[in-house]
Amino acid sequence: LGTLTLFTLHNSVSFMQNMSPQQILAIAMIGGTLLVARSPASAIAIKKELNAEGPFTSTIMGTTIITDVVVITLFALIDLVANGMLNESEPNPLLLGVFAAQMIISIIVGLFFGIFVLPNILIDEEALYNNEQEGVAFADKAPAFAKMMFRAASYLLTLTLGFIIFFASHALEPYMEPLVTCMVAGCCTTNFTSARKAFSRFEDGCAPAVNAAFFTLTGAALSMGVLFGPVFVLVLILFLVRLFSIGVGSYSAGRASGDSIQHSSLSWMAYITQAGVALGLAKKVHVEYQTWGAEFATTMIAVVVINQLIGPPFFRFAIHQVGEAGKTAEWSPEAEAQLVEEDVSIFDNVPVASAKPFRAPKNHL
Repeated sequence: LGTLTLFTLHNSVSFMQNMSPQQILAIAMIGGTLLVARSPASAIAIKKELNAEGPFTSTIMGTTIITDVVVITLFALIDLVANGMLNESEPNPLLLGVFAAQMIISIIVGLFFGIFVLPNILIDEEALYNNEQEGVAFADKAPAFAKMMFRAASYLLTLTLGFIIFFASHALEPYMEPLVTCMVAGCCTTNFTSARKAFSRFEDGCAPAVNAAFFTLTGAALSMGVLFGPVFVLVLILFLVRLFSIGVGSYSAGRASGDSIQHSSLSWMAYITQAGVALGLAKKVHVEYQTWGAEFATTMIAVVVINQLIGPPFFRFAIHQVGEAGKTAEWSPEAEAQLVEEDVSIFDNVPVASAKPFRAPKNHL
């Protein structure tokens, strides 16, 4: 619907007025892809703030994270297709092959960096200094300056690795997508190595500086003169179309998957927020397409800002309505699975004597 809306309203967008239908469709496809993006970071922050836990929250979190993975992959494909359409070249029969090669190479490089490189770069200074046999605490044994130096060296090497991936992707373009590579590397480091805690500390330590630089550059790309003109009406229309699409899609999917009417009716409120991925992709378009990228980025960033302002309050409201705020200590997927296993075991011979006891909250039954 986002692509169709941009294509239909192209006459109201100055930078699309002198383009061919093929070029207009290419830009509309890029815009439609950006409108699908969510904000896992915002969702996680709200979940922690409210201590929310339960089936509704778990579904929202899983869907939000998977959606951003799909968006990054989809954008890589749409970007390849749009490049040819914008140049008005003939359809490339090898395009799907190029896309497949791009994904395979990006995933392999991400696996290599995530499993073999990052765990050795991310120095866990606590594990390095701690000696259980001596019984000496890390804080007592390691000088503060030494800890700071180890941490700084680790963070600098990790950031340098990010720049290496960025420059390598440009050298290998279009056969390597840096967003996919970094996403796979982070996933592997977190889930398949012992560097999970060190990687988490790295993210927490670098996030403020990285976010400050990122959002400053994003704000610099926002042209106020372009925004408060005819484009502002387009921004509102795109916001409403996205809201409508999320509402219909989330309700239909919820009912089809067996969710309750309450959960299906409220789930759209949790998917409004946009932030990092959408802004990053808008900035990428701004850099890649000099002629029209700035105005396009301004339009999409304005939509993201509205969604970021409206989304979090709606998400908080939805969590309170389903009664999952403050439930972190009462519910977990493992606990619910254990309860189901105990119920099912009545009808089979599966032993459950070793199962941990679980007392379900009243509203669970």
